[in-house]
Amino acid sequence: MFLKKSLVLQLIFLLTLFFILSCSENASNGDSTPNITSITPNASPIGYVITIKGKNFGDTKGNGSISFTGSQALSSDILSWSKTEISVFVPLNAQTGKVFVTVNNNKSNEVDFTVTTVGASDPWIQTLDIKIAQVTQKIGIIGKNFGASQGTSYVEFNGTRAITYTGWTSTKITVVVPEGATTGKVVAYINGKGTNGVDFTVQQSNQVASMTTVPAGNFMMGTDDVTELDNRPKHKVTFSQPFLMSKTEITQKAWKTVMDNSNPSHPNDLGDDKPVQQVTFIRAVDFCNRLSKMELRTPCYTINGEDVYIDWGADGYRLPTEAEWEYAARAGNTTEFTTDEILAMAWCSNNAGNHIQSVSQKTPNKFGLFDMLGNVQEMCWDFYDAEYYKQGDVTDPRGPNPLTNERVIRGGSFINGTEACGSLIRKSFPSTGDNYNFNLGFRVVRKAK
Repeated sequence: MFLKKSLVLQLIFLLTLFFILSCSENASNGDSTPNITSITPNASPIGYVITIKGKNFGDTKGNGSISFTGSQALSSDILSWSKTEISVFVPLNAQTGKVFVTVNNNKSNEVDFTVTTVGASDPWIQTLDIKIAQVTQKIGIIGKNFGASQGTSYVEFNGTRAITYTGWTSTKITVVVPEGATTGKVVAYINGKGTNGVDFTVQQSNQVASMTTVPAGNFMMGTDDVTELDNRPKHKVTFSQPFLMSKTEITQKAWKTVMDNSNPSHPNDLGDDKPVQQVTFIRAVDFCNRLSKMELRTPCYTINGEDVYIDWGADGYRLPTEAEWEYAARAGNTTEFTTDEILAMAWCSNNAGNHIQSVSQKTPNKFGLFDMLGNVQEMCWDFYDAEYYKQGDVTDPRGPNPLTNERVIRGGSFINGTEACGSLIRKSFPSTGDNYNFNLGFRVVRKAK
């Protein structure tokens, strides 16, 4: 009798457990519909980030979507997506009304949402001065209500927070594109409040010539020292647009990559990471054109024998103008560099051991450029004119009209002492014929936009 009762109790227990599990499974199966519990904020201008919280959104977006009255969020509008939280920019054409999420054809509940106008005190991004850039390049974010100083505010590139800032005012933030940044939206978070998002493209690093941004601005070029012969008087030069400049002198590896594996460099100074030298002017501009074509850019130069013509509107690579070179070399410095500063930044006869050295070993200048003052001298586009500085203040100068075939070279090299490696050093060389030098190389520039 006791045994029968025990069996009956076990049977009842098993049936109860089966019923509980069945109910639980059915409840789970019936709980797959996405559900919105809150939207923060529930009133926002177009372009700003809102956060949708709830459940059953899925681990990733997949085939999910977010619908606003009058518009549906694009993939580029979605900042992040998880099972319980979605961050999304209010899309273009969204209207006051309802918001709902759809996952695997299952529609969530609808939640009220109000589209507002941008308030007078709201932070707002108007534009970016550079909309396509590589990681580690600087860009300017232009808008309003960013705050007089950074404080706890920050910028994100498609969700990756920037670390390095070189300028912060209420209307402009200058920031370095951070490692790990991807193409998407740029958002500034001002004291916890996010701005609208602006589209930005992260360009893949150029393995041939890594570039950095030289910002728009002005500087005093040259000197008033009466003992100088061809680099006076001091005069104001303005650059109305930023430009990109290669972080280093063009290396032998870069040259071989572009120029069919050739290497004109001196046998005593070979090395993939060393600057290429013994390059003629014609070969240097040919390199620029070939590199431009490799990146599907419009070449800047037309080469007809020893005659070279430049298209300033092209987006390809070119040699820097003399003014671009000095502006970039000074990097905000208003006086000549000291001996200690030159030794920290430049390979010269004091520290190079009578040999060209690999690039990027010395301290970069404030624009992130290496070896501007030493290692090898650098070609510029400009024809040489000893009287050119007497023209006075200029904006975006392109050099003088040709008087001879002499072009400008700037900076010092590994065979020069510190006194011949400053930012004022100016020389010339013949740009026609088979003219080259064992301590002469070059770097390249191109448009930033």
